[in-house]
Amino acid sequence: MDQVKLATGSADGTLGIWSLSEILRSGSDSVLEPSSSILWAGQAQEAPMQALAWHPKRDGIIATGGGNPDKSIRVWDVSDNVITSQEESSFKH
Repeated sequence: MDQVKLATGSADGTLGIWSLSEILRSGSDSVLEPSSSILWAGQAQEAPMQALAWHPKRDGIIATGGGNPDKSIRVWDVSDNVITSQEESSFKH
């Protein structure tokens, strides 16, 4: 099975990239240690994460969006751990 990734966003703005392949391989009856399946974790937003989405065609590219006061949309290349673009949102919650 190729490595399948799962992305999670949290209230503190952290983005987590997990190896879903590793989680599935461990089986449902076992407890998985987070360190064995986490591929990357870091501060993606300066506010609670409101949205995230994988690029439909480019592996490792994910967009994240933060709420107030951050109000930014960032595009990440998680393969290189860098922000490839950032835009301010005018959306009012």
